[in-house]
Amino acid sequence: MKKLLTISLILICFSSAYAHKLNVLAIYEGGTLNITSYFADGTYCKNCGFTITDANGSEIYNGSLSEGGEATLADTLPESFTVTVNAGMGHSAKAEVHAEAADNNEQDTAPESSSTAAFDEDALRTIIRQELGKQTVEIQAAIDSGRSNTDRIISGIGYLFGIFGLFMLFRKK
Repeated sequence: MKKLLTISLILICFSSAYAHKLNVLAIYEGGTLNITSYFADGTYCKNCGFTITDANGSEIYNGSLSEGGEATLADTLPESFTVTVNAGMGHSAKAEVHAEAADNNEQDTAPESSSTAAFDEDALRTIIRQELGKQTVEIQAAIDSGRSNTDRIISGIGYLFGIFGLFMLFRKK
């Protein structure tokens, strides 16, 4: 009986700890870094501070996220760097980012009809990357939210075992 009660308490403690997990998604494309941070339940990390450090651990940039848990930085960054988001009270998460080389072969083989067409193509690529980055964040948040629901189910089962254990304890006396 004591084992059942102990297992129930352990399950309850672990599932509630996961609810405060902080996630970071950092995408660096075309010289623009998009950062989004959210908790396991899908709520955004509002006004949280973030730091960008290089491979040696030297700080490159220090800033804060918006109300929507997002930040955009248009700056030249090294080939690989780390984004660390600090939500306070011990909640922090890191994302390692490795810059991808631009695929110039595709631009060289594309037919050149006029200079304005190339500009429109570049602008279109930028818009598509930004929108896909937003969709990626929403999809990742939905996936993490589903994990949170699984933890709630496990917690509920743990609570039921705990209540059953208490019932059996009082019934025995």
